[in-house]
Amino acid sequence: MELSTFESRLSDLTREVWLISESEYPFTYIQTSLDEPSKIADLLAKKHEADIRQVKVVTPEHFLLKIEKTSSSSDNVIVANTQKIKKLLNFLQQHLEQLCVYRIETGVSVPVYILGYLPGHSCVGISATSIET
Repeated sequence: MELSTFESRLSDLTREVWLISESEYPFTYIQTSLDEPSKIADLLAKKHEADIRQVKVVTPEHFLLKIEKTSSSSDNVIVANTQKIKKLLNFLQQHLEQLCVYRIETGVSVPVYILGYLPGHSCVGISATSIET
């Protein structure tokens, strides 16, 4: 898939999708020039002035499981949002290699990055923030 097509489809999938925690943050597109997956955690640690040990890497499945556990089945808006996140993650898993979720756990505000590699391109994905007290 060409980068422009990927970006367009991802833009559609992230429209009105929120990372719901103690607040709500939209998912936004991100692209870096990194060509080595082993350096992603280092880049994110530097960007957020964090120790590398504060960058936690989890699988997309683990990330989704946590979202599903915290979603209230009686709140239709949250349930619909969770389904959109599931669809978004499925799209990323289908099109990106080495897809991982990175959480920068330095405090209450936790930046979350879902990044991988589009074949033939640099590192791409989405980011949002989770508020956790």
